[in-house]
Amino acid sequence: MNKCRKCIIALIVILIPLSYSTKFLIGLPDITWINPTLILSVLFCLCTLDIKIDSPSVFIVLMAFFSAIVGYIITPDWKLSLYPLFRESVRLLLCVIFMHVMIYALTKNREYVLKCLSITVCLEFFFSIYLIIGAYSDLGLSGDAREYMRIYLYRQAIWINGDIMIPRPGGTFIESPIYGLFMICSYIILTISRKEYIYDNRLIKTGQYIAMIGAIISLSSQVIAGLAVFWIYPILKQLFVRKQRNIKYIGYTIIGIVCSFYYLLDRTIIKIREINNIDISLIGFSLGERIFHIYYSLQIITDNLLLLLFGIGPGRYGTYLSKIFNVAEDTGIQVVPMDWLAETGMIGLSIIIFWLYNIYYNGKKKYCTLAEAGFFATLISVLFQANWRWECWFFVWALMLSKNNSKVVGGINGQKKNSFYSA
Repeated sequence: MNKCRKCIIALIVILIPLSYSTKFLIGLPDITWINPTLILSVLFCLCTLDIKIDSPSVFIVLMAFFSAIVGYIITPDWKLSLYPLFRESVRLLLCVIFMHVMIYALTKNREYVLKCLSITVCLEFFFSIYLIIGAYSDLGLSGDAREYMRIYLYRQAIWINGDIMIPRPGGTFIESPIYGLFMICSYIILTISRKEYIYDNRLIKTGQYIAMIGAIISLSSQVIAGLAVFWIYPILKQLFVRKQRNIKYIGYTIIGIVCSFYYLLDRTIIKIREINNIDISLIGFSLGERIFHIYYSLQIITDNLLLLLFGIGPGRYGTYLSKIFNVAEDTGIQVVPMDWLAETGMIGLSIIIFWLYNIYYNGKKKYCTLAEAGFFATLISVLFQANWRWECWFFVWALMLSKNNSKVVGGINGQKKNSFYSA
């Protein structure tokens, strides 16, 4: 890549965390926010003629737009403008373009992209800590940013006995689970690259470790579960599939399983207690709310055969729900497989499964066991997110679909590495 393209790629990667919560931090809550990363990705794609989008990705985008049109025809809402009708479909299109731009960049100069990602992780991590401290101190935050962070911390914190608050960082993301998703996706990308190719670079190492810490301190149950899968899966495969017994690996496995099981069981019990304490509404309580959304979305699509086949359209579920409850029209189901089924129907769900299998197959062929672990960990980490169309999620898939054609100038960086994870 020439210098101009490298500068644009650097901006694309570094601006990934600028999600729509950024507009609240800068005091412009009423503007329509589009992540600058997505805009720059489109411009880069238009200027770089050798970027080609693969067929499975084209199919899921076309299916998203088709489902939006079919859902609108079956249940017309004449007050609905084009923006909410196609908002999530366009977002998916932009994320797919971003993914293929990253495939191009990772293929041409992988180490450069990894360095940019490491810088992004470090900036986001330290900025998230700064925001938490600045919410209750005089560290230069504007009034709008300080007010937003205080509301955010109260809403996202974990409370012990109702009076001890454990803050959960969110940085420029609207929720700590999304912050954790960005961190674990970055950690998976950097770890796979470092394990499979020898990138002995301090910046990349630092980014890898900070991403891991960021994922842990997000205290998101699904992200913690994803980390556990990413760590434990390769070891279990080594022990039981290849029959290579090792006391160290057995110890790591037992400790990882026990710690993960204890944390996830504790969080599950808390969420079940939430449901038992609800008298009127499930809305606002994570587990109960998701159970309700699954039930109601199934009720919507099973009332009409066309909706069951093609879905109600991406981002349309909140429109249906807002007619019954006082909720925002962009409310999601928050259970991603159910999201796929309700939004794009059985046909769309089949296409998405095929698309994911294509990614899994290519990743496993290139990176073996670690790609399998990364694939399952990434899916688990997004499983209960309010929205699955996040740039970092597509970044992992870009890694698995890319080739490493980076030129090695002296040293061993970029050369294939024989490792425990590559078997």
